[in-house]
Amino acid sequence: MNNKKTVKNLLERPSVVKLIKELDRKKDIGVLKEPNYNFLLKLIKKADTEDEIINICTLGTDYYQTGLKFSPKLEHETDDIHYFKKNKNLSFKQNDLKNNKFVIGDNFHALKNLLITYRNKINVIYIDPPYGCNDMGEGAKEAYGNEHLSREDLLSSLKPRLELAKQLLSNDGIIFCSIDDMNQAYVKCLLDQIFLEKNFIMNINRVLPDGDNSWKISLNHEYCLFYKKNILPDFFVSAGNNEGDMKSRLTKTRNGKKSCIVFKKGTKADFLNKKIFSGIIGGKNEPIEIKGIMKFENGVLQNDVELIAEWSASGVVKKLNNNEIVYDNKGQKYKELRFDKNGKPYVVKYKTVGIFRSSQFWNDDSSFDNIFSDFNKNDRMKLFKNPKPVAFIKSLISLHPKKDSIVLDFYAGSGTTGHAVLELNKEDNGNRKFILCTNNENNIAYNVTYERCKRIMTGKSSNNSKFDWQKNAPLGGSLDVIEIKETSSSDPKSIDKIDETVYELEKFTNINKKIEWVCSNFDITTKELEE
Repeated sequence: MNNKKTVKNLLERPSVVKLIKELDRKKDIGVLKEPNYNFLLKLIKKADTEDEIINICTLGTDYYQTGLKFSPKLEHETDDIHYFKKNKNLSFKQNDLKNNKFVIGDNFHALKNLLITYRNKINVIYIDPPYGCNDMGEGAKEAYGNEHLSREDLLSSLKPRLELAKQLLSNDGIIFCSIDDMNQAYVKCLLDQIFLEKNFIMNINRVLPDGDNSWKISLNHEYCLFYKKNILPDFFVSAGNNEGDMKSRLTKTRNGKKSCIVFKKGTKADFLNKKIFSGIIGGKNEPIEIKGIMKFENGVLQNDVELIAEWSASGVVKKLNNNEIVYDNKGQKYKELRFDKNGKPYVVKYKTVGIFRSSQFWNDDSSFDNIFSDFNKNDRMKLFKNPKPVAFIKSLISLHPKKDSIVLDFYAGSGTTGHAVLELNKEDNGNRKFILCTNNENNIAYNVTYERCKRIMTGKSSNNSKFDWQKNAPLGGSLDVIEIKETSSSDPKSIDKIDETVYELEKFTNINKKIEWVCSNFDITTKELEE
């Protein structure tokens, strides 16, 4: 047990002070009740290490808001460093574009290593975590009559990975998580906790072509939870095509409830000549009362003016006055406020088509079967049973407006996300880059994910025989295949084993600089998850 001096030193560390301040904040806002807060402080004062303090804070506060109760997998230090090593035999380069990446190994270690290069740089994350009985081995046999993944396993596995994913996301980043009907509510609670409920955008209902007809109910859907990290990208506009402007009125005649709204100086009008309005405008049906006068010159309102009416969209006016981005319930973006020739205010919207809706049908396409057309049907089923449709993933990725975005899938499965990125680039001349991560359970990484990427990108199979993908031209692009390796932190050769160019750096010419880089970056990769 630490002596009092050591404990005091621990409590004075800036990171620990920050943790305790966060406990104080949660107590003040009611998330953490005072008796629990006091108990946690007692435990913290008896802790031997900073890691113990972190675990105490985590276990004490994570699940109060959501009601989730499960045993999370905690991190602990190991003597081994997990690092990326490029497989030069499988990697290939076809052009001068930035390389896509395919990481083979435990996605927890993959995410830790990706933080070294991509912290706050990933624009889009899509994941389809395992939630079926055959996806996570023995742990899946514990619940739901041996038919479904144990919820304990699912949530405790997802939590640390989602926390790392949040650190990877850019400020305007978005994340999608596919999940089944059974676990959707619980996974949403977990995502609410990590990404915050205020950043939830929508629950996409993906309709499947077939379903289980037991109990005369067709279970033919699954969900995809959609969150932003912080700043919402202007994705509605990018998702559809703008076809000019459309006018929309701001007043109504319904219940007679009136309110006063301020229209700001500088608001544009549909006329250039000098005009002054006062009293009542808008006619008998939708009257608008002007407090004072409303003066226009050169097509611009010359003074702030208060207008009293039965408004249909007072909130929209206030947000536009504050230069906020606003959409209607069809996802069409409001452009600006204006006044017509009679002095009546209205709002201009972009007329947008092709808007993404929360419930859409994506049938299972045949791309997977086409890519592996030289395998018989039984072999294809053994390779991968339920690949996601390319069209579905493309629709999600296209919601981010940046055509040079970096897209990550750390439960890559058959590699549909990489396929979707390449097809989308071809359609809109984008320069997106994908990063896929998967383990090699049942040899899926090499036999399925890599093989799919190789075929669709180069037009050749992994043995370099010509591959006729249903007359489709290869999608192009380069691929770095990266495997996760381990080395002891005490091994003097560990510095040489880690290749900085895999992390998109130039070769170090000074060994001391490299040692400094390894020591400052790879401490996070020595963490393991307790099973």
